[in-house]
Amino acid sequence: MLQIAIIGLGTLGIRMLEELAESDAELIIIDKDEEIVEQYKKFATAPYILDATNENALQEVISKDLDVAIIDMSNNLEAAIMTTNYLHKLGIKKIIVEARNNRQGEVLETVGATKIVYPELEAAKRITPMLFSNNMEVIQLSPDFALTEITISDALVGQTLGQTHIRQDWNLNVVAYREDDTDDFQFVSSPNFKLEQNYKLLVAGKNEDITRYSALSGQVESDKKTNFFIKLLKKSDIKKKTEDKKDKETKSN
Repeated sequence: MLQIAIIGLGTLGIRMLEELAESDAELIIIDKDEEIVEQYKKFATAPYILDATNENALQEVISKDLDVAIIDMSNNLEAAIMTTNYLHKLGIKKIIVEARNNRQGEVLETVGATKIVYPELEAAKRITPMLFSNNMEVIQLSPDFALTEITISDALVGQTLGQTHIRQDWNLNVVAYREDDTDDFQFVSSPNFKLEQNYKLLVAGKNEDITRYSALSGQVESDKKTNFFIKLLKKSDIKKKTEDKKDKETKSN
């Protein structure tokens, strides 16, 4: 049986606990707040009220056989660093730690974290594509990849799917379509499929590509949003070029 310890019952810790409670994993919860442990102990196999920055106390309740540790202490970086390091010294193979930014993440990886999660950053990535469309509902399949419905721009009406180059130009894969007056989708498989004015397309693609299509194909409410999006693209391009340059310099050295 998988043994998982959730250390720190903040927003992430509580959500993970509630989700994992439906599995058959053995769940250990640790927090120094007696009230919150009492509130959520019904979900846990072994609830403990203790300060995880106390190395001796932590060693008494965490064994080397622990499969996964999840640390939710991003509001107290010092405590997160100490707890992560103690678990690393114990030999825990999988240590997942919440961080608020890349700088925190780098420090936590240095002291033993094997996986860093950024809930606030990931939430922003999910929300951003929704800002650039009047009718867009996004189903997030992964932090960077989504399934969404888009409106066909006037320029594409009357063209076949192959003629639109939507896959080549926008990196979007058309999965299905529906007409305005129905909720029933029909799968699309032929490049000869002709687009009509009243069609909605169900597409799959990266968040940045969905946002790019929505912003630059007329599915925005104002120039302000478009300008904001263009700034995001420029920042992303600058960051990527900088990282590529550093990689080349490292390889040449």
